[in-house]
Amino acid sequence: MPDPTPTNTLATAEDVRNAWLGPGKLNADDGKIDTWLGKAERELRNRVDDLTARLDAEAAETPASTRLHDLVVDVVVDMVIRKLQNPDGTRSRTKGTGPFNRAVTYGGDNPGALEPTDAELEKLKPKKVKAGEIDLVHPEPTPPEWWW
Repeated sequence: MPDPTPTNTLATAEDVRNAWLGPGKLNADDGKIDTWLGKAERELRNRVDDLTARLDAEAAETPASTRLHDLVVDVVVDMVIRKLQNPDGTRSRTKGTGPFNRAVTYGGDNPGALEPTDAELEKLKPKKVKAGEIDLVHPEPTPPEWWW
């Protein structure tokens, strides 16, 4: 079952503006960016099992951790930037004539779509300990109750 939809997003329009590399100036208002951020985050929460529960657990840690939160913000911002760079979903564009032309080809299975890449989804999966491995990094060692 997909995670419930949050009322606000983890990423902000300012995050998108700070990460924007172009081409040119970002010509989208904050309202439009916020709309795409919400859609991108809902898509992630739908595709990544227990993402909301893991984010809540991370926030409840003492001291609070932001590792997963920051990864989600990075992925959502990258998804929105890809959408803003290629809103009509074209595969390639050519501008100019003769030797003075410029061509841009967009990669991915569905260019301009608001969807995470396989690498982004892999980053957000829960880390599983394989059989025979021991997790040597415990967040906070806790002595047994009889210790006190």
